[in-house]
Amino acid sequence: MNHTLRLIQLDTVDSTNTYAKQHILSGKAQHNDVIIAQTQTHGRGQNQNQWIAESGQNLTFSIVITPKNILPNQQFLISQAVAVGIAEYLKANISTQTVTIKWPNDHYVDLNKICGTLIENSIFGNTLTYSIIGIGLNVNQTHYAENVPNPISLQSITGKIYDLHSELNNLLQFIFDRLEQLYNGHLEALQSEYLQNLLFLNQWRHYIYNTMTIEAQITGITEYGLLQIKDKSGSVFSVNNKELVYLF
Repeated sequence: MNHTLRLIQLDTVDSTNTYAKQHILSGKAQHNDVIIAQTQTHGRGQNQNQWIAESGQNLTFSIVITPKNILPNQQFLISQAVAVGIAEYLKANISTQTVTIKWPNDHYVDLNKICGTLIENSIFGNTLTYSIIGIGLNVNQTHYAENVPNPISLQSITGKIYDLHSELNNLLQFIFDRLEQLYNGHLEALQSEYLQNLLFLNQWRHYIYNTMTIEAQITGITEYGLLQIKDKSGSVFSVNNKELVYLF
């Protein structure tokens, strides 16, 4: 399926998500604008973390969408659609290792992080006015700063050097197909595929929860995007991504 988009290419920017916000505020933004930068000086990840990527080696971009028929309390559906699309793209490139979604929307190959996503939504009244989908995918980078935990790239896995323009087009195709599925109301299928790809689903693992180490099992996702976990006592509770730390 072909999707109409407008590509805005930048050499250097502090953050493509920050640029996208300014682009929206200027009144120039359109649905499916894609802002891509060779270099981000202050790329952002979840929980105020910095996304560090070597210039010209990876895909660092943001997509602006004006969601159709998505209510503010359904905004996690956007994360699910994007995450499933990225997982599909990665599986098309990687056949020998396991691709998973680490809740809420990062991507791992085995236990190494290959892609991070930061989605920022704007709500006015009962309307989700726009979403900015920021994505950082490790493509050709093979060396990282010492403080970057367990990174991996497509080149590290396959030994191939990738054309970034081609990979951007391929990845966007997967993402936009899944967003279209969301807009058309195929929610159960998306939610099911998200869970099928979820890292550590139904496995007993150790986590840090509110500064305490616990052994727990991920059992699902709430309709508002919270992670459902069950501890050894059988208690089931929901957590946000600031409350739970994965231990690898």
